[in-house]
Amino acid sequence: MRLVTVAGPPSSGKTSIIIKTIEELRQKGFSIGVVKFDCLSAQDEDLYSAHNIPIKTGLSRGLCPDHFFVSNIEEALRWAKERSFDFLITESAGLCNRCSPHIKNVLAICVIDNLSGVNTPKKIGPMLKLADIVIITKGDIVSQAEREVFAYRVRQVNPRGMIIQINGVTGQGSFYLAKLMEKTSIIETLQGATLRFTMPGALCSYCLGERKIGDDKQIGVSKLVNFRGEEQTKGEEQTKGEEQTKGKEQTKGEEQTKGEEQTKGEEQTKGKEQTKGEEQTKGEEQTKGEEQTAGEE
Repeated sequence: MRLVTVAGPPSSGKTSIIIKTIEELRQKGFSIGVVKFDCLSAQDEDLYSAHNIPIKTGLSRGLCPDHFFVSNIEEALRWAKERSFDFLITESAGLCNRCSPHIKNVLAICVIDNLSGVNTPKKIGPMLKLADIVIITKGDIVSQAEREVFAYRVRQVNPRGMIIQINGVTGQGSFYLAKLMEKTSIIETLQGATLRFTMPGALCSYCLGERKIGDDKQIGVSKLVNFRGEEQTKGEEQTKGEEQTKGKEQTKGEEQTKGEEQTKGEEQTKGKEQTKGEEQTKGEEQTKGEEQTAGEE
């Protein structure tokens, strides 16, 4: 069975592209199933059902949608194999631009639309940057110049990916995408497979359900902003703490050195006074001896 991951920002036209491409694949006798991963709600199930496309929907709700995807993708693959599908297409909302559902050696598609703005490709992250194919939609609504500029911005972010312009309404371009999907490798299992990009390095108290705001509530990995300049992380705070500790140790060392010098000075003064006292005693004894000798004479 062949597995294809499709991701992209909300309302970019993912579902329409998938349906049009499935229609092309069905004409060649392929059977296809779809698993939709979303956060709070998904109305696309009715659209797939209207085209007699088997669909399963998973809602992450309070969990990170991409973590939710990784936790369920192996079970989704098993569901598709039990039904003897030729293709399993997963659709991800792509709400976290830092995450990416793309898996190594699995065809990865990112869908993005011309109306999202020319600077959008730079904001999407690994979901776009690491895709094998980038589908650009809604090109019929903008001018030729705007399409070229947008495609150029996509190329800047993902120079190795293949860019395809597809109309989600008419299906123009979906035939070419279907041909590319036919060439993907057959997947038996995802056990031991590797994501193309790491998930965010954040596990904090808010990830675990904390709702109150305050410094004492922020536990775990977090990132702070220094509004006087550069961003400051807890690691930098630790460095600051180490420097502060070093400064305290240096001050303590200086005070210890000063104390030793003071002690040395006191001992030296005490030694001088003792020497002076001994000399004075010796002088008095010598004077007394001389007076005694003069008396005997």
